[in-house]
Amino acid sequence: MRLIAVLSGILLIGSLSTSCKQDDRDFEVTVLVTVQDTIPVRNASVRIFAPVEGSIIDVFANTNEFGEAKFSFDNKAFLNVHVVKGSWRKCDAIELERGNHLFEINLYPFNDPRRTCN
Repeated sequence: MRLIAVLSGILLIGSLSTSCKQDDRDFEVTVLVTVQDTIPVRNASVRIFAPVEGSIIDVFANTNEFGEAKFSFDNKAFLNVHVVKGSWRKCDAIELERGNHLFEINLYPFNDPRRTCN
């Protein structure tokens, strides 16, 4: 009985010590651009930037054949996302989290109020 208690204590200490590792993954986001909520948009222009004057975060990428544009950052941030393909566009915002996260954005045509940007 004492052996079980000792082994349980060792396992508890071992599990607690491994759960305290610092998460050092980058802040990555994959922006998936679609129309009609399902059709991937190829070669859409994706801009991610910090909504403050003088920020160093202002990056561009074009979507690939799957409608994806991938970005990686060193620090947590709250960023604006603007996506344009011809007269179709959509603006939104994202808060970066550690690891790779998928952010889906659906484009809307000119004069559609769901565009949320000029």
